[in-house]
Amino acid sequence: EWHSKYSPRHPAYVYEDSPGKLKELDWQEVMRGVRRATAFERKAVGDAGLARMEDGKAPVISVLAALGEFHFISFNSDTNGCSRHSDTITYTCLLVGAMRTGCIIFPISVRNSHAAVSHLLLKTGSRHLLVSADQANQLLADAAVKELKSEMEVLVHDAPVFEDLFPPEEGDEHGLYQIEDEVSAKLDADDHAIIFHSSGEENSSNLRWPRSTYEHKSYSGTTAFPKPIFIK
Repeated sequence: EWHSKYSPRHPAYVYEDSPGKLKELDWQEVMRGVRRATAFERKAVGDAGLARMEDGKAPVISVLAALGEFHFISFNSDTNGCSRHSDTITYTCLLVGAMRTGCIIFPISVRNSHAAVSHLLLKTGSRHLLVSADQANQLLADAAVKELKSEMEVLVHDAPVFEDLFPPEEGDEHGLYQIEDEVSAKLDADDHAIIFHSSGEENSSNLRWPRSTYEHKSYSGTTAFPKPIFIK
């Protein structure tokens, strides 16, 4: 948000819009996409889903989506260094948008089995799952949620695509395209912001995140059942 205010026209992303055609997104445009993601997530989760849990912790929104692939190209003045696939931009906006709601965002690797996804949803108490439209991840999410049926209810939502957050017609302000002008929730720097997962033994000395803290879990992660790591 700081960059969108003080350097709004500085390029944030450069991507290949079509073969041989590069397109830039500046910080102001990216922030519009983030705000659309915030509006989408607030609508999907609802006021009840955004409320703090009984223990006072922020709710968790998980993402199971094939949106993160990126490609680097050679550095030159025309591209400002690198080009990323547009789905990477969507994924980033989705993560930041969720943080702006006051929720904790949990990106889950699509390479996990349905048992591992169920395990991660249960361990983090995540009751909302954003899933990309591809059949493989729809089936993975469906199997994971069914396995959890006796433990807790998880609501599945279709994740937005690039055109939802960056519509061709900037004036379209209906439904998903509605932009929220302000931060949706009061954000606390001491709250957890994002969860990662690991198949190994982790401790705070292994995390190279400035001013981050690690919520210790008493068990080791495995490939079959990864361990969630909470980051502030």
